[in-house]
Amino acid sequence: MSFWQKCVVVLLAIAIFGGAGYFAHVAFRPVELARLQSIPWVKYVHPNVKRLKQAQDSVREGKLNEAREILVKALVLEPKSPVTRELRDLLGNVDTQIFFSKEPSPRKTEYIVNQGDALSSIARKLDSSAEAIMRVNNLDSTLIRPGEKLLVPRLDFAITIDLPNNRLVVHDNRGFFTQYPIVSAQLPPTRRSEIETKVATKSFWQNGKALQADHGNAERSHAANRSRACWLCALWGRGRATGEHFRNCCHDR
Repeated sequence: MSFWQKCVVVLLAIAIFGGAGYFAHVAFRPVELARLQSIPWVKYVHPNVKRLKQAQDSVREGKLNEAREILVKALVLEPKSPVTRELRDLLGNVDTQIFFSKEPSPRKTEYIVNQGDALSSIARKLDSSAEAIMRVNNLDSTLIRPGEKLLVPRLDFAITIDLPNNRLVVHDNRGFFTQYPIVSAQLPPTRRSEIETKVATKSFWQNGKALQADHGNAERSHAANRSRACWLCALWGRGRATGEHFRNCCHDR
């Protein structure tokens, strides 16, 4: 190999290995990597997190109605968020404070005491309780006077036990009212049916007459009697047979 050939080979080797090294550098250490690393990372914050803080600030300032509007808006716009439970807990707290305050609300009826009225009679008339009326109106006793104005809260609530979220939820006619954490829950065991029946014998009927249970008659009458047999099976249980028993009885036929 001549001198010039050796020089060409060396130059080719330098070009090949140099190019490979450059591409490896670019691949494992991009030119823009340093610049990108200098840019601070921006952490995504769910909008309801900000709304929750705004509502908390409004509660601390005593602006309960404003806080309630923020919380309701947050739950309507984003019902599923990382702070949904906190939003509902705070909304329940706000609803309870408004409910037991002297501030008028849709859940309170303004009532003027008449001659002969008592807290118990007013409570029965307006679906409330004497204790709730006393608390809302800051009364020290059950003594009331004619002409006195009272705010009577309605107590027409419904309760839902939400075991997956470990909450006892209170509803009113507008929907969610408040919720409380469940400390412990002891549910009763599944109730069994009071009457259990079993099919002792099978018979086949056609046109009101009993047939012998031979193979041909059995096949012809099986389809016709299947639905009626299911109902008879339920009637034998006097309407209290379990669904499992009903399915088993129909399956036997």
